[in-house]
Amino acid sequence: MEDEKKTFHEFRSFLVLNFQESVDFLEEHEQIVFYALTKKFIAHMNTFKFIMDGTNYNDLIGKTDHIDHSSAKIILRSALECYVTISYVFWDKPNLTDFRLKLYRYSGLQDRQKRLKYFSNLSNLHIDKLDGEKILLDQLKDEVMSFGKLHSIPPKHLKSSLENGWRGSRGWIEITSESNLKKKYVEKIYSYLSGYTHSGYDCLMQLIADEKLDEVEKLGNSLVSYHFANYLQGRFIKEYTHYINNMGYKKDFDIDSILTILAVYDELYK
Repeated sequence: MEDEKKTFHEFRSFLVLNFQESVDFLEEHEQIVFYALTKKFIAHMNTFKFIMDGTNYNDLIGKTDHIDHSSAKIILRSALECYVTISYVFWDKPNLTDFRLKLYRYSGLQDRQKRLKYFSNLSNLHIDKLDGEKILLDQLKDEVMSFGKLHSIPPKHLKSSLENGWRGSRGWIEITSESNLKKKYVEKIYSYLSGYTHSGYDCLMQLIADEKLDEVEKLGNSLVSYHFANYLQGRFIKEYTHYINNMGYKKDFDIDSILTILAVYDELYK
C-alpha cells in the first residue's frame, strides 16, 4: 500500500513541477489545446490525491473518517478519458495531429451549438459568440473534408466523426483500446471503474458492499486505485516529456527511475 502511494506522490510531483516549468514554452508554440488538456489531466490527478487522503463529517458526527472510493474512481475515469483524448489527438499518429485537432475542435464547438440552442435567455454577447462560432464550424468542416479527400480517409468515417463527434461511433472502451495503454490494463481498469460512473442500481450495490469491508480490505481497495492511477501517470509522463522534447523544448528530463517503475507495470499488463 505505502509503496503504491509513495509512487503516486513521486509521479504527481514530477508531473506538476515539470508542467509548470514548460507552460511558457507551450504558450509560445501556440499549444493551447494540448496545454489545457494536460492541465485538466493533472487537475484530475490532484483531486484524486486529495480524495484518497480521506475525508469526514467530524464537524457533525464524530469518528467518521473515511475514503470516498466511489468519487476517487469517478475522477480516475475522467483522468483516463482525458489521457485518451490527448493520446488520440497528439501522440498516437503525429502525421494526423493537425487533422484530428481540427476534428476535435469542430466536435466541441458543435456540441456547444446543440446545447445552447435550448436556452431562450441567452445574452446578445452569447448570441454573437455562437454566430461567430458557426462561421468557424463551417471553416473547420471544409478543412476536415479537404484533408480527408487528400489523404483518402473513407467518407463514411468522416461523416460519422462530423456528425457524432471526434470519436465517431466508437465508445470510450473501444477508443481507449486503440491507445498506447496496454490492452490488459484497459480491460481491467474499465471493469474496475465502470460501476462508479453513474447512479444506477449496480453502483449503489457496490457502495453498500464497500461499507461492509474491514480495514484490511479497505486498504486493499486503496492499493488497487493507486496502482491504476500510477500506471496512467507513468505513461503520461513518458509521452508528455517525449512530445515536448520533439517540439524543441530544451530540457533533458531525468525520468529513468519513472521508466523503471513503468516497466514493472508494463510487465504486469503485457
